[in-house]
Amino acid sequence: MACRKNAYRGMVEASEWNQKQQEERNVILAKEEKEQRLFWTPTLVFDACCTQWLKHGREVYGHTNNRALIQGCSGGCGKDHPRITLDYHNTEGAIAVLSHNLDPFVKYFDSLVSQNLAFCQRKNDNNVGNFNDERCYFLIGYLATIKEKLEQSTTTNFDSHLIKVSPTALAASRRAHERYTEQEELEQEFKRRKVTEQFPVVDNDLLVSVLDVCHQHYSFRDHLDLLEIAWMRISNKIFAKYAAKTASSRIRQLRLSYSVLLEGGAEEEDDHYKDVEDQGRNCYVVSQYVSRSLHTVVSSRLPLTALENHVFVPDDETKEFDFSVNEISSGPRLLIRLYLEDGANTYLSCLPEKDCLYSDLLEVARFYFNPCEIDREGMYTSSNFKYNVTSLTQTDGSKTGKFCIQSFQFDFRDFLGVYVRKKLPKAKENLQEIKKKRPITTKEKEYVKAIAKAARESPGNSQAFQGMKGW
Repeated sequence: MACRKNAYRGMVEASEWNQKQQEERNVILAKEEKEQRLFWTPTLVFDACCTQWLKHGREVYGHTNNRALIQGCSGGCGKDHPRITLDYHNTEGAIAVLSHNLDPFVKYFDSLVSQNLAFCQRKNDNNVGNFNDERCYFLIGYLATIKEKLEQSTTTNFDSHLIKVSPTALAASRRAHERYTEQEELEQEFKRRKVTEQFPVVDNDLLVSVLDVCHQHYSFRDHLDLLEIAWMRISNKIFAKYAAKTASSRIRQLRLSYSVLLEGGAEEEDDHYKDVEDQGRNCYVVSQYVSRSLHTVVSSRLPLTALENHVFVPDDETKEFDFSVNEISSGPRLLIRLYLEDGANTYLSCLPEKDCLYSDLLEVARFYFNPCEIDREGMYTSSNFKYNVTSLTQTDGSKTGKFCIQSFQFDFRDFLGVYVRKKLPKAKENLQEIKKKRPITTKEKEYVKAIAKAARESPGNSQAFQGMKGW
């Protein structure tokens, strides 16, 4: 008897719980319908449409207030499911057909009409007052881009379930735009050749005058990036002359600095493996193999001044650094880091290559040397930098002394190598973004290939910069 009572009580509680859940669901659905009714006007068209479809699309299971809630429409509601159908025809181009004349649909495409990006045609022009009459819009542009703008519009709520486009239509649009871009490139090439044929002889004096004006008024500096200057140097003798001047000017305007670090050091609790240089503190330097090693910062970001022949010297040429090594253990080594300072709030922030090079501090070179290899006082040259050992004392297998940095060699080829290796990933990424919006042109492909070629021909290799600050 007790079991029956418990079973009956359980059935009553379950029934009450289900009824409560249904009431809560009805409240949520009523609230959603009210919100949808305000957005999806006019009422005459909205009443024939499924609210759950407009809000969520196909049926899915969701959660609200830690409770399961079925959202969307299973297809058995008996009401209409409005959507925008995108298609592509070889003669008409991109087409959008509205299944229902809901105001958000109509307003979006009418705004394109007002911008001359589309024109509208009803299936029955004589039945203008009929809300259920399908509208057809002929659109200008690439179908994939049109679809992306529809889904990402901030003024509408057009989720993907409200937009229907077949892969066949997207492929047809892509092929048509590829043919269009190829034809456009051929026409531009034909016009260029026609102009060249009309003026077969170049007036060198006039060309020199024009280039003089461009150089004196900083047109080359403000509008040509390092790659364009490099390509200008190999075009012809006249252009090469002005490109060399511009390249030298770019190098002289650089703001370089250097840091001196010593391998090893006592770990501190607040290090947290950071590559932050504070004089006298620890710094974890990332190698090209992505491993971290502890260094002690002797001096950080000391300024350099540009001289002739692409040589940079310290502002304080007399600044000395101590070293003390044990010849048996062959260490510790010294690390010299060369930085390209950021160009914030300077004229460098206006140059074409500002985003690649001057948006943040950028490490452009590293030089390791082992004091154990020092056997005399005097000048030493090691991998594009010179240092002077001012004092040296050797006792019982150890060496102590002082040295000062004399100069760094950093020419236009080194600078170009840094730039193209920073620019190449950005150019490839930009090419992929263009592919999403429209077919890429031959010139865009060739441009990225030219950057990759310049990177291969530049000094060093891309792995040499791996682990450096700013990369």
